[in-house]
Amino acid sequence: MTRSIAVLLACAALLRADRQSGELRISVSDATGAALAARVEVESAINQFRRVLETSPEGRLIIPGLAFGPYRAVVTRDGFAPSSLNLEIRSEVPVERRVTLELRGIT
Repeated sequence: MTRSIAVLLACAALLRADRQSGELRISVSDATGAALAARVEVESAINQFRRVLETSPEGRLIIPGLAFGPYRAVVTRDGFAPSSLNLEIRSEVPVERRVTLELRGIT
């Protein structure tokens, strides 16, 4: 029985080590530094991943479990020009990005 538990724990450790996923943390503010709630679209063609999410009212968003690879994030909010980021998840260390949205010009 003890041997079975040891084998099970070893298998679980191997599965965890092979996880190869990371985390993206985004914070959004305006030009004055005030936090903004915003819409964030994250996609990766290589990983066949696409999600549209909302930040918290404090302008923060955490996306865990992203497979390693390149991603593009587009941050939008009414009245502001969109902002896009190209980034890469390469390890389990969280990738942090601060996005400053500029007011949309009057046309």
